Amino acid sequence: MNKAIIAIGLGLALSSAAFAQQKSAKEQIVGAWTLVAVTSEMDDGQKGEPFGPSPKG
Repeated sequence: MNKAIIAIGLGLALSSAAFAQQKSAKEQIVGAWTLVAVTSEMDDGQKGEPFGPSPKG
C-alpha cells in the first residue's frame, strides 16, 4: 500500500515537472517562411492582388 502511494506521488511530481518545461508556441514554431501570394476579394466579387503577382515579405 505504501509503495502504491509513493508511486502515485512520484508520478504526479514527474508529470508536473514535465508540464512546467513545455515551450511556448513561439519557441515551438521554427523554420523559414516565405510569402507566396496575397489575394483579396471585393464586395462585388472582383478579385485582385494588392501587392502584385510576386509579393515579397
